[in-house]
Amino acid sequence: GVQTCALPILVGPMARLGKLQNRADYTAYVASMAEGIQHQVAKPSPVPTAHVEPTNLHTHEERPFYHHTHSYLNTTHGVVDLAVVSGESKYLEQARQVFADSFSSVWINGDFPESYGDYYERIDETCSTVDWIMLCLKLFALTGEAHYLDSVELSAWNHLTFGQSSDGTFTCY
Repeated sequence: GVQTCALPILVGPMARLGKLQNRADYTAYVASMAEGIQHQVAKPSPVPTAHVEPTNLHTHEERPFYHHTHSYLNTTHGVVDLAVVSGESKYLEQARQVFADSFSSVWINGDFPESYGDYYERIDETCSTVDWIMLCLKLFALTGEAHYLDSVELSAWNHLTFGQSSDGTFTCY
C-alpha cells in the first residue's frame, strides 16, 4: 500500500482521476484530505527552526507549521485541481491562502527553502521551487490574476535557469 506520508501528494491526481472515471468516492476522499491540511505555515526566521520536531501534514496541533515545502506545495496545487473538479470555491481559497502565506519564503532569486521556517539561504530544494511554479500556474489558470505569473517568472527565470549548481553546493537537487 501507499505510505501515509505519501498520501497528500495524491490529492491532484486522485481528484482528476475521480472526475475522469466519474468516481465521486475518489473526490470525496481527497476532499477529506484537503480539509485536514493545516493552513498556517512557518515564516522564515533568522534562527533555524525547521527539522526541530517531526511534523505530520494532517495535524492542527503545531503552530506555526514547519513541514516540508515540496510535500505541502505539491498537495496544495492538488487542492487547486480539487477546486476545479468539485466546483467548490473553498478549495481555491485554501490554495490562495497557502500562496499568500508561502510568499514570504520565496527568496529574492525565486528559490524556495526545503522547509517552512528555515532561515534564509540555509538549504533549498528544486522540487519545492517546481511545486511553487505549478501552484502559481494553476492559480493563474483559474483566476487570471497576473501576480501568480510574476512568481512563475521569478522562479523559472532566476532559479531554474541560473540557480542550479552542478558541484553539489547551494542548489544541487
